[in-house]
Amino acid sequence: MAFTSSDLDALDNAIKNSRRKVKYADKEVEYRTMAEMMEARTFIVSELERTGQIRITRPNTSYASFSRD
Repeated sequence: MAFTSSDLDALDNAIKNSRRKVKYADKEVEYRTMAEMMEARTFIVSELERTGQIRITRPNTSYASFSRD
């Protein structure tokens, strides 16, 4: 299934409003738990990133390293 950014928006809106039913185009899905919704969201985001439809910027992280000579 090819996801769109509107699918992600619909899922985000449902999560924000604590609803378990989400409409995607002509389908309606009822999730059992919030954890299941978050898992679906992670999957949709990764698919949208993979196909180049969205780009998520992640913060750069650096760690200091110390040593005694």
